[in-house]
Amino acid sequence: MAKRELPAWDAGGPVGHGELRWTEPQAAPPPAAPRAPNPRPAAYLGDADRRPDGHARRVRDGDRARFLELVLGPDDAASTAFVDVLLRRGVEVGAIYLDLLGPTAVTLGEMWVEDTCDFFDVTVAVGRLQRAVRELGQGFVMSGDPAHPDAAGAGRVLLSCVPGDQHTLGMYMVAEFLLRDGWGVRVGTPATADELGALLRDEWFDVVGFSAACDARLLALRHEVAAVRRHSRNPHVRVLVGGRIFVEHPELAARVGADGFATSAADAAGRARALLGTRPD
Repeated sequence: MAKRELPAWDAGGPVGHGELRWTEPQAAPPPAAPRAPNPRPAAYLGDADRRPDGHARRVRDGDRARFLELVLGPDDAASTAFVDVLLRRGVEVGAIYLDLLGPTAVTLGEMWVEDTCDFFDVTVAVGRLQRAVRELGQGFVMSGDPAHPDAAGAGRVLLSCVPGDQHTLGMYMVAEFLLRDGWGVRVGTPATADELGALLRDEWFDVVGFSAACDARLLALRHEVAAVRRHSRNPHVRVLVGGRIFVEHPELAARVGADGFATSAADAAGRARALLGTRPD
């Protein structure tokens, strides 16, 4: 079957050009309120799955397969209930982001490209993943350690795709890890290069992060990195890139003009802080 381009979606569903979010760093956050349990089928949770004291469980291959079935299924609440089951089983939120939601998004993209899943089903499924990211986000950010010497005031970061690219789920997961680390985060999908340039001229950012999933976007990304340096109010702005293509081919980060790359959402905060340490005094 002929391959096709991925459908466009944004944090709230299909296509939302230029939608941006700004969040200041969390400083010494209050304890998070207890999470209200979601209704769930009793069969999802057996005694063998309950969390032993002091032991955090991992996302299993079977969990990923079952979750994929649920996000593609007819029950809109089933995937949310399953995530709640994993939390009760002792799986940490960071692991749910990295080992469940992220791989499921990749699988959905592959299913669309290979024409084994239609546009409607993929769009609904991705919307359910985005809802999970939002529901988990507040508690995850608040769970950062306020006693850590670098827990607040890390700096400001703009996360973006190449203008016109709407695949933002991974960026929103990166944003949660950065917020937890004390960064002020703005994340969005400028519809044009001019819109991105105007934003960079109007606001100060210490780091600009781009996401690219495949090599087809690398030439455009190289142009955008050059535009960041040309338009940024911060003459020493640092550029961080991420996405599967850079994990598989790390040398491409330098070729597009970036200062560094992150291998995962969890890796992004540390990489961004390291880049700040390379700025001239």
